[in-house]
Amino acid sequence: MAIWKVVNMVTHLSVLTVLLGLHVFAAADSSGELKFLSDVQVRSPGTSILPEIEKVMGSDHRRTTEARVANLKEALRSTFVSLPKNERGALRPPAARHALHRLFMQLHGWQVMGLHAGGDTWDAASPVEALGDRLPDDARKLFETRLQEYGLDLHELAVLAATLENMVHAEADVRLAATFQAVEQPMQGKQLNRSQADHVIDTYMASFVMGANLSSL
Repeated sequence: MAIWKVVNMVTHLSVLTVLLGLHVFAAADSSGELKFLSDVQVRSPGTSILPEIEKVMGSDHRRTTEARVANLKEALRSTFVSLPKNERGALRPPAARHALHRLFMQLHGWQVMGLHAGGDTWDAASPVEALGDRLPDDARKLFETRLQEYGLDLHELAVLAATLENMVHAEADVRLAATFQAVEQPMQGKQLNRSQADHVIDTYMASFVMGANLSSL
């Protein structure tokens, strides 16, 4: 019971931290959802985000993203509903950053660089910074423009989450291939014994924990 109380208190403090970091006052409208009192009318972007992503990243990325969006929307829904929104019903950068950080911690235990506050206030950076240089400039600009000018609705937030997931998985695939190469083992066509498998795993983890260059291992 005591543990539940501590967890519940931390959850409420986390949400409170976000609200304080937004530097705005919020109130509930007739639907019960929080709205920014300081917002002027925010226009709609006019186009769906997925076709725009397909233009800059290709149809394969769109298909991979669409396959994850429905589940991510459900995982994000309760956090999304609890956060203040603009007049379009969308999240501004600080709230979007908090929602994504919370999502990846809950789903995967990931501390994604660019999402975790790391001692800074939650409004210190845009969640698009978590994309780093992993995406083409056009894709980064697409998300940043959407976020800054319109905010992200639940669907758009899920699309950004899916894009981040895709990036993490792609990086893991590349790192795993580099690991097999570093230990001079083929990825296919050979069954590893326990000692060989342990060596691959240890080398893979070392590249994360110690920031090791796989080519030097």
